[in-house]
Amino acid sequence: MSAVFRAGRTLASGPARSGRQDYGARCRIKLGAMESSSGLHHRSSGSTSLVSEGVPGTVDAIEAKDDAAKASGAARSRHLRPTLYTRRAVYKNDLWVQTAYLIMWVVATFLLAMRLGITRADMRWVNPNDGSKPIYGVMIDAGSTGTRAHVIQYLKYGPPDTYMIRMVKAYYAEVPVGFSASIQEDGDHLSEVRKIIRPLLDLITEIVPEDHIIWTPIFLRATAGLRLVPDQHAQNILNAAYRELRWSKFMARRDWVSIMSGEDEALYGWLSVNFLLGTFAHQLSEKEDKERFAALVDLGGGSVQMAYSVDERQLDEAKDFAALNASMYLHTLDGVPLKGPLYARSFLGYGLYDFQLKLYEHLESSGQLQANPCFYKSAEKSLQVGRLGHEVRTVGTGDFDKCVSEALFVLQVSGHSTGTMDQSAAVPENTDSVTDGSVCEVHGVSHCGVAGGYRPPFSVSRVVAIAYIYDRLHWFVKEDGGSISLQSIRENGAAVCAMTHEAALEAYEDDGESLCQDLAYIYALLRWGLGMEDGAQVEIRKRIGGVVAGWATGALTGLMKSYRIA
Repeated sequence: MSAVFRAGRTLASGPARSGRQDYGARCRIKLGAMESSSGLHHRSSGSTSLVSEGVPGTVDAIEAKDDAAKASGAARSRHLRPTLYTRRAVYKNDLWVQTAYLIMWVVATFLLAMRLGITRADMRWVNPNDGSKPIYGVMIDAGSTGTRAHVIQYLKYGPPDTYMIRMVKAYYAEVPVGFSASIQEDGDHLSEVRKIIRPLLDLITEIVPEDHIIWTPIFLRATAGLRLVPDQHAQNILNAAYRELRWSKFMARRDWVSIMSGEDEALYGWLSVNFLLGTFAHQLSEKEDKERFAALVDLGGGSVQMAYSVDERQLDEAKDFAALNASMYLHTLDGVPLKGPLYARSFLGYGLYDFQLKLYEHLESSGQLQANPCFYKSAEKSLQVGRLGHEVRTVGTGDFDKCVSEALFVLQVSGHSTGTMDQSAAVPENTDSVTDGSVCEVHGVSHCGVAGGYRPPFSVSRVVAIAYIYDRLHWFVKEDGGSISLQSIRENGAAVCAMTHEAALEAYEDDGESLCQDLAYIYALLRWGLGMEDGAQVEIRKRIGGVVAGWATGALTGLMKSYRIA
């Protein structure tokens, strides 16, 4: 007993032990406590008997048990306390999560930006072509009645810093649907535009070799159709068109998709036609200007463009005639061997289809729908007129000369001898009202043209007419590039209007539906809108040298040079 007691006293009050010894003792006591609490009663061990007997050593065992519990808690605390390893693992896990969220956010932002069309333009560098390979460019003409693609193949030549480009081949593709004619409701227009642009892109892709596509720029210019619609509506359509072009493999930028001004359309049309005719090859005298450089009349669906060279003195006269803003339409062109200015003007709302709508509005307001001189004699029918196909019912009388008079009223031309000389739209407040025809006179000569607008005296000997003028007059000319006199247009028009409706459709197919009124309009436009004489000849063109005649050739070539895309 004394030995046992001494052992207990030694544990309770003996001298302090080292940390190693104390730790071992506590572990042994902890083991005994665990065995006791689990219901195990071994009596052969001395340490166990020490705890089971009621001796003073029991107090020390209890204290040891408390110390063991604290040690166990401390061990658990040490296990849960963050270490360098656990901190690093948690950080890596959080980093992966944060990176994943960041990637998702960037992708979502990019897709939203592309959906809204606010991403940066295509900044692709130009083709590193040394001139040994061809270069391609694409111009999409988004017209009022059709969407057309002009694809031109070029070669570059000359020093690298000052090289020039030469047109080699030209291709043409068309979708017979225009933006403005097919899209009426406001919105983003993505699906409607896609139906027009994607078939056209498929056709263009068949023309441009596959290895050239990524280096081929694609431009889009809308004309009268979008100039006639509200600005926000037009911009929504252009944004949708750009999104479609951007998803193609071609080079595309948002600023390459826009609405072309009427004056630019007239200027580029004149430049294109005269370039294709070869009239820029030599320096010419002032007399040769008028014999060599052709005047242009481009009749579209929503507007008509006129351009021709005039005498130098017209610049001074224009300054004295501020009421008509004449100087806005007289241009001097750098690099073009003209001795005088160029008159170039577009008349919005006076294209062939917009004229039809204006004509029938005038016939209805004047009570002539039941005696319509612009429709076939004795024919009664509901007609679809204008770009949007407004329906009107009319009965024809087939009187060509009377239809010309009505066309002149719609044209608001002053200074002619067919009954509307005093009508003028020289200033906005005079539109559609009877005014003094002298408002359009300069030095005693009438210069009023379409819409009462300023028109310099016309004295050019060669006139080229394109677009719908070709489409309507080719029935009376043997070949593309052939000529017809205004007198012949008048005679053929009178013969057509005298036909029955059925006979006109049989002879002139779909054009026969409106050919009577269309010929009357073309005659009035050339005779009084432009100022040609009855005996003068007009050259009608679809293509010149295999290239479709129009503004697109000049505009595309100019853009290729200005952006140095080669």
